[in-house]
Amino acid sequence: ENGSVTHAFEFTNEGDAPLIIIETRSSCGCTASSFTKKPIAPAGKGVIEVTFNPAGRPGSFRKEVKVYSNAGKAPTKLIIEGVVVSKN
Repeated sequence: ENGSVTHAFEFTNEGDAPLIIIETRSSCGCTASSFTKKPIAPAGKGVIEVTFNPAGRPGSFRKEVKVYSNAGKAPTKLIIEGVVVSKN
């Protein structure tokens, strides 16, 4: 339970049009995300960073971040999971 952990989900636009990430939504206030704001050209790369704050949340966790883009109506889901171990 000692500080937040961040993971960067890197991706490539495999489509034939610019990819625009509209927003990301976390399943919990303990999970925050940030993303590439500018359009990603075909074959271009982008990143979505997801940060989990384990404070007061010992034990196993599984959190979901939904990514909404111009690629389709259904969001893409990113999942982080692990176990928070007390330092004691």
